Amino acid sequence: MGRHSIPRIPTAPGPLLARIAAAAVLVVAGVAAVSSDVAVAGNVTPAAAPAGGTQIALDTYTRSLSGTLGRADAGGAYTVDGSAGVRVTGTAAELTKIAPGRSGTFLLPAATATDTTLDLAIVVPSAAVTGGPLYVAGLLRSSAHGHDAYRSLVKINHGAVTLQIGRTGARTTTLARKAMTWRAVAGRVLYLRGSVTGTVQPKLSARAWLAGQPVPAGAQVSATDTAADPIVRSGSVGVFAYESTAGVTTSVAITGLQAWRLGGATRTPAATAAPGPTNTGVPDGTALTRRNGDWTVSAPGVYSGLDVHGFVRVTASNVTIKNSILRGGVARNDIGVVNVVYGTHDVVIEDSEIVPEYPSGYIDGVTGWGYTLRNVDIHGTVDGAKIFGDNTTITQSWIHGLRHYASVADQAGAGSHNDDVQVLGGRNLMISGNTLADATNAALQVTQTRGPVAGLTFTGNWAGYGACTVNLQDRPLSSMSQINLTGNRFGRTSRYGCAITSYPGVSFGLSGNTWTDGTGPVTVVRQASG
Repeated sequence: MGRHSIPRIPTAPGPLLARIAAAAVLVVAGVAAVSSDVAVAGNVTPAAAPAGGTQIALDTYTRSLSGTLGRADAGGAYTVDGSAGVRVTGTAAELTKIAPGRSGTFLLPAATATDTTLDLAIVVPSAAVTGGPLYVAGLLRSSAHGHDAYRSLVKINHGAVTLQIGRTGARTTTLARKAMTWRAVAGRVLYLRGSVTGTVQPKLSARAWLAGQPVPAGAQVSATDTAADPIVRSGSVGVFAYESTAGVTTSVAITGLQAWRLGGATRTPAATAAPGPTNTGVPDGTALTRRNGDWTVSAPGVYSGLDVHGFVRVTASNVTIKNSILRGGVARNDIGVVNVVYGTHDVVIEDSEIVPEYPSGYIDGVTGWGYTLRNVDIHGTVDGAKIFGDNTTITQSWIHGLRHYASVADQAGAGSHNDDVQVLGGRNLMISGNTLADATNAALQVTQTRGPVAGLTFTGNWAGYGACTVNLQDRPLSSMSQINLTGNRFGRTSRYGCAITSYPGVSFGLSGNTWTDGTGPVTVVRQASG
C-alpha cells in the first residue's frame, strides 16, 4: 500500500517560544532559569531549522505527569530506560534523582531517521556548577532502548563546559571534543544541537551555547566515524544523562526537544493520525528492484528499494530494510515473511509492506527477537508480528487484514488464532502508536511460552477486534508483571465487548485508555482462573 499527500508536522510557534520571547521565568529543581532569547518561530532554540529538514519531533512539555513522559507534541510516545525517575512539570521534562554513577534515558521510538538534527534546551543544574561532572547528551540514530547511538554531549564540571560528539553503547567512543570559553550558569538554559549524516563513514557535528549568547554560526566540533562498524541503520532521537561517581544526586530538566529528518520524505506521526494507507508502507514514487528467491541478510547495512519474492532471514545485527515490499514464498511449515534470528540486535524494518505472495496458514508477517518495525504495512498473514525475546519495538505501523483459516496444522486442525501482535517472551518490549485491526483472537496476545515477559509497554495504539482486544496470560508460568497499557484508543469491535482481559497471575498498570469515541473507562475482564 503506497502513501501520498502526507502533510508536514505543523511548525506554528509553540508555548515554549512564547515563554522565551516574553523572558519567562522557569523554576526547575528550585532554581530560577531566565532566558531573554528570541527563538526562531516554531523552534525550541534561537537557531534556525536545518535547511531541507522535515520535522519529526517537537515537545514543549506543557503537560504535567509523574512517572511517565506521555506523548510528545509531535513524535509519538516516550520510552524510558535507566535508574532515574521521570516527570513532566508543565515547563520541562525531568530525569530525576540521578545518583552518582547512574544514568537515565528517554527516547521517541517513532521519531526516526538516518540523517538527523536534534535540538535540546537544557536547564543547567546547580549541582553541575558546584560539583560534577554531569553529562547530558542528545541521542541520534539510537537503537530502540538507547543502548547504541551517536550522540552530541555536554560535560559540565564545576561550571566548565566541554562539547563532545561520539558514539555510546557496546563501543563507546569520543570522536571530537572542545572546551567552551564560557562557563555554565545554574538555572540558565544551555542549548545543544547535534547532527549526523551519511552511512559510509557517518559525519557528526555539534554546537552549544548559553541563553543570551549569540547562536554559533556553525559546528564547533565535527568528526567522521571511520570505524569498520558504524551505525548505518536509522534510529530514534532522545536524551541521556549521567552523573559521575564524583558528583551528587541530581535532576536534569529539558524545556524543549526538536528533531528533523534531513533530506527525507515526510510522514504523519501517530501522535496526530492513526497509521493507515497514507502513512505506512512504501512511499509513493519509490523505484523498486525485484529480487527473486529466499534472502539471508548476513551483513550489516541499509537495504532499500527492493521487491523481494522470497522469505527473508536476518542473521546480522545493525540491519535496516526500508522502502521495500517483502512477499515471502511458498511455505511448508510455520515461518514469517521476515525472520530475525536469535542473537541479533538493532534490526529495523521501516517504510515497507509485508504481504505474502502465496498466503497460507503457515505464514506470519515478522517473527523473532531484537527488531524494530516502523511505518510498516502488514496484511494477508496469519499473525502480524511474533515477538520471541528482548528489545523489540513495533511503532507507527498498520497491521490489518489478517487471513483466517478454518483448519491449520498448528491448531490441531482447528481454525487459526489470528493476532496482530503475539508476544511469547521477552523484556523491554514497546508497542506504540499502531493501528491494530481485524484479528480473530486478539490485537495483542501475551503468553510466556518462550520465556518470562516483563517491561512490556502498550501505548498510544488504535486497537480493536479479537475476542477481547488485549489478552494477557501468564501461562505456562505462574505470574507476569511490569506490563503497562496507557493512552490507547479501543474500538467497540471485540466479540465479547471487552478491551482487555487478564489472568489471575498478571499484574499490570492502566491509565488513559478510552474507547475511540473518547469515553471511558474501557471494559477490563479479569479471569477467575487460568
